[in-house]
Amino acid sequence: MTLAFLLGVRLVIMGTTYVFEPSESRYAAISANMALTRDWFAPAFTYKGKWEVFAGKPPLAFQASALSALMLGGAGEFAVRLPSFAAFLALLAILYFSAKKLSRDEGVDGGAARLAAGICASSAAFYAAAGFCMTDLPLVCCTSGALLVYCAWRARTLGPALAIGALLALGMMIKGPISPLLFMLGAGVDFLWRRYALKEEKVLPPLRCIAAAIAVFLALAIPYFMLIERRQNGFLEYFFINENLLRFLVKDYGDKYGAGRESFRGMAAIWAFLVTLPWSPFLVAEFLPPLKGLLPRLRKKMSPLAAYGAAVPGGEVRRCCYSTALGAAAAITLFWCLTSRVPPTYLLPIVPLVSLHIALHASQTPATGRLLWHMLPCAALISVIALGATLGGTRLAKPRKLPGPDAPPKVSDHYFSYEFYHGPWGEGAPCKR
Repeated sequence: MTLAFLLGVRLVIMGTTYVFEPSESRYAAISANMALTRDWFAPAFTYKGKWEVFAGKPPLAFQASALSALMLGGAGEFAVRLPSFAAFLALLAILYFSAKKLSRDEGVDGGAARLAAGICASSAAFYAAAGFCMTDLPLVCCTSGALLVYCAWRARTLGPALAIGALLALGMMIKGPISPLLFMLGAGVDFLWRRYALKEEKVLPPLRCIAAAIAVFLALAIPYFMLIERRQNGFLEYFFINENLLRFLVKDYGDKYGAGRESFRGMAAIWAFLVTLPWSPFLVAEFLPPLKGLLPRLRKKMSPLAAYGAAVPGGEVRRCCYSTALGAAAAITLFWCLTSRVPPTYLLPIVPLVSLHIALHASQTPATGRLLWHMLPCAALISVIALGATLGGTRLAKPRKLPGPDAPPKVSDHYFSYEFYHGPWGEGAPCKR
């Protein structure tokens, strides 16, 4: 019931809210232009007064939104946002079946799978990102989905290995090498934990499974990027060198479309806490048990939370969940702490991993499990209110961020609502009747 409420509200908001300036409107305009021109490997938009091919990302996400616009009869808000929502649903399904597999293997309460999906869906930042025309949710679906499959099935048979290879190839085609890189970080932490902490000998998947995953990845990714390079001469050099290497090493990396977001090194740790709200306090309770001693008067009232932090259940579920899911989340956070150019959306891949860890760990303690189930409707309501307040506050305080069809032809070189709603030359959005 809680999940149905969340999904229903998100669908309504998707179709009734104007596209956000400047990032979402740019991606929406690029997708609408692709549907208009049918040029599937050269996403383009009007930038600084010129019709320019966008080389900042591979076009798979734009292709999905453009195809959605063509199928639904027009490039409206709902149509271009639908692929992100579909990725949200697909990730929840992967998370559910992964948690169910781990629960069944070790005799843990089967409700942990539903709890994991509920925790993930009700995480406020993750829920908000599920309905915007951006590349974040499709990327998270592929990257975190591959890590969840690895956590549950260990890639010891061909089926999971092929699924991991295909998911990482799709992630590569959505946003580049960051998808396989984050996966390798998580898998590397798992290898080190099992080999040196748990003293296991057979840690790596069978060679034939590794080879199958690599073969699927290369078979999908290489032809796709060759098609892009054929249509956009110089794309591979700019995208892989400037956007995915120099971007995080030097301040002036030759960005064609503005500048990277600056903060400070280590900001990713703060973003990690914020994007997992309202569930991140459970991780604090688990890893900072001395905090319980600072609240002696509340100890009785907080006994389920205290039990969560104090519980150290045995069994393979505890070990596997920690080493793969939570270890991967920690590795991703530490990796992004190395750069100062890290927006909060870069930390979204940790949300499904943290959700899996919390749900399986809490299922070891009945009192904590009941507490989380009772918190789930409250968390869902918090996420809905937070999203509504953000949209409403933006409409009142910064109306230029949600201009809609009444947007002026050009506010600046970084505003694209007019192009999305009226076409690049004002002749009308694609497929509108």
